[in-house]
Amino acid sequence: MTSFLEFNNSNSKYSFYSNQSTKFTAVRKNKFLTSQFILFDSSNTELGTIVKKGILSSTYIIHLKNNVEMQFSHFGGMKMNYELKSSQLKYFLYGHKGLKTSIFYQEKQIGFFEQNKKNVKGNIMYSIEFNLTTDLMMIFLLVLLWSISSDTISNDAPDINYNYGNIGPQEFAFDEKWKAEG
Repeated sequence: MTSFLEFNNSNSKYSFYSNQSTKFTAVRKNKFLTSQFILFDSSNTELGTIVKKGILSSTYIIHLKNNVEMQFSHFGGMKMNYELKSSQLKYFLYGHKGLKTSIFYQEKQIGFFEQNKKNVKGNIMYSIEFNLTTDLMMIFLLVLLWSISSDTISNDAPDINYNYGNIGPQEFAFDEKWKAEG
């Protein structure tokens, strides 16, 4: 399944589209020295919050309304490696050379997303492909958290910005055959 995610810096609203309808949104609520995001579904029901753990931390705590707490954190030095985990779930993101990022669930690839190279007036678009059995809310959380953690969202974005993605060596190349295995 292919979906799209759009981040608009001018109104701090982040929307996830699937089959041309909005499935989830997140709204940034700035607090003193930190940011908080409130998550909503398509009927504008609040689903939970995302809060940065500390001012200099790259860790975010996610509190969902169904009493699930997750942690999103970066690891691996300069590499674009991130992990979203709870007591029962474990997702992993790996940023390849360029603009593609693979999504893994319990060590098996379930999808990927790719950021558009050209961003106009702070609008950042992602195309996302994932297996049909994947939880849409988790996909939205993963891409949103990756974006806010890797500073692809900026409050003072230029009118036109070109992003060429990750450069340098990578541990493994993007696997074009991931769908056949899923």
